[in-house]
Amino acid sequence: VKTVLIVFARSLLDAMEDHAKTKPERNHMEKINRHNLDMIQDLLDNDMWGGKVKVVEAGSAIVDAAGILNFFLAIHYSILVGGTEVSSWSTLSINSRYYREIKENYFYRPEGLYWVTPPNVTKPHWFTC
Repeated sequence: VKTVLIVFARSLLDAMEDHAKTKPERNHMEKINRHNLDMIQDLLDNDMWGGKVKVVEAGSAIVDAAGILNFFLAIHYSILVGGTEVSSWSTLSINSRYYREIKENYFYRPEGLYWVTPPNVTKPHWFTC
């Protein structure tokens, strides 16, 4: 792999960041959002694995088409690391898998992976942003 394409709706992340800046203290989701923006920017500035793999941002324009394809693939994986709780796509994918009884679903958090649907969970994840 020589290039990794990151497809996401930056405008939504930026809007959440702009809103968070108006508040005296950030909530959990706003902290995750800020962390994600920082990590994405670091990848874009420095690439991956010491510059061996270039990272390119696709931008919001192709998110819809890519999201449909990614959703189809996501509901068929045996394990899904769906991203973060502030992603409606991740929540939709994980909850679709939950109803298909595929419970190896994780969110990424700054402190590590969080298992969203362990065997004892009796209802799908509740999206909050």
